Amino acid sequence: MLQELLASTPSQVLEKCLFIGMESNPETRDYDYIRGYCPDRFDAHERFVTDEVFNRIDRDFGLDDSCCTRGLCGFSNGATLAHALTVRNPRTFSFAFIFSAADNRVRQDEYPEEHRSRYYLAAGIREPDYLHATRKIAVDLLAVQANYTFAERDAGHSIEFWANELPIAMEWILEA
Repeated sequence: MLQELLASTPSQVLEKCLFIGMESNPETRDYDYIRGYCPDRFDAHERFVTDEVFNRIDRDFGLDDSCCTRGLCGFSNGATLAHALTVRNPRTFSFAFIFSAADNRVRQDEYPEEHRSRYYLAAGIREPDYLHATRKIAVDLLAVQANYTFAERDAGHSIEFWANELPIAMEWILEA
């Protein structure tokens, strides 16, 4: 799906971006992506993403914290994961794209006192459960005075919606 998302993104937006796509197992992704179903699996998945994946990327591409900004992008369960990992790891991730979140498992008291991370949220009016979950995240971000924007679109829960939203989210982040 990452290839589909990137194919529709203007090349000038992607010029200095490195995207790493991670596939999930449809039978177990709730346990890996949504904290609360199976805390041990979620914690292990978080360590895998924040430690192993990014350490490998840094090593293979010669990157470090001084040369790049890191963020997470996810849709559906992946949006729920992107939100949680960004809040829980603010020194690692400075932004999150949260498209059509499946759930909101982050409590307001879990946000760091200084909100340096930025959040781009989007959900479609034809996906009411996901729109509701994404709105709940927006309400929490407003309450903790985080830097975010939220877009409601005339869209459903689809790769086409997220592919159209990705360049808009990228431009919003790059404006910072």
